[in-house]
Amino acid sequence: MRLIIRDDPASASSYIANYIISKNPAPRFPTISNSPKDRIKAFAPTPTHPFVLGLPTGSSPVLIYKILVEKFKAGEISFENVVTFNMVSPSPPCVTSKTEN
Repeated sequence: MRLIIRDDPASASSYIANYIISKNPAPRFPTISNSPKDRIKAFAPTPTHPFVLGLPTGSSPVLIYKILVEKFKAGEISFENVVTFNMVSPSPPCVTSKTEN
């Protein structure tokens, strides 16, 4: 696992949104460029072979989703044939105390 540190929530969100949609340059994939569409586009998703994207829930990723929506509206990314699932952190069990009368 890598720890990526950014100075503020906006720069962290921008990094994560771009990581989701961009193919990081890697020597083992020299034919894949680094344009924003490449991670999903290079996968070439189809209805029977969709790109699967796990997304966290809660308030932390709101800025990430805002950036992804902006890039979608600008035509920089397509989510056609992309399947998402939400990763929800389990809450601790609700503990109630019952007093005897």
